[in-house]
Amino acid sequence: MRKYLLFLGLFIGSVSTLSAQKVVLAEDLTKDSIPHKFGPNRKHFRHLYVGYGFVAGPSENKGSAVKYGESHEWQIGYRYKYKVGNVYALGFDVAFNPQTFFLKQSIEKTLPNAATHEKEKLKFTNIGLGLYNRINFGKRGNYVGNFIDLGVYGNWLAFSRHIYEDEMPDPKLTGSEHVVVRHKDLTYVEDFNYGLLARLGFNRYVFYGNYRLSDLFDKDYTVKYAELPRVAVGLQISLHK
Repeated sequence: MRKYLLFLGLFIGSVSTLSAQKVVLAEDLTKDSIPHKFGPNRKHFRHLYVGYGFVAGPSENKGSAVKYGESHEWQIGYRYKYKVGNVYALGFDVAFNPQTFFLKQSIEKTLPNAATHEKEKLKFTNIGLGLYNRINFGKRGNYVGNFIDLGVYGNWLAFSRHIYEDEMPDPKLTGSEHVVVRHKDLTYVEDFNYGLLARLGFNRYVFYGNYRLSDLFDKDYTVKYAELPRVAVGLQISLHK
């Protein structure tokens, strides 16, 4: 009798164990109980972007006048965003930013001298850091959505060039029709510049404007140059869905 009772007890215990295991195996383990922290509308988000813009706003005077529509800039950058709440986020950008200013050729020209040429430009290659506050608006789901960014930026001027081109008066004598002259590492420009930034974004497409607060030219240089335009406006395309 005791053997039967022992067998019955073992059988009931085995059934109970199998039932418990069945419940565990029936759980949907594909569901992640830990919320995702990375994504367009998650706590953290990072992506690359490219941009193209134009120089805008006036020069300080006619001595530094530029050709609008030709004077431009490129941007290749990395952007990080930290979501503080549903409406507010903050973050930073790191960007490679070449700028080209095409100079007007006139008798009033003084930058970098009074000589006129067929074509003349100043090229500045900036490597910069931007800090921004973001205000989100509208419904967005797990997308970046619509937003306004306001912030500041600082640039290190890594490379500077003064380039001009002229036609040769006697190609047969000189052996060429054009001459291009490049001056590198200009001594009359500052190593750093900084300013304000603003952006209006619609998911991947971002309209931007930058305003340079600092002077571009060295105040201690022997010649006092009039400042180039301080504003740049353009379009950025973020490389995400």
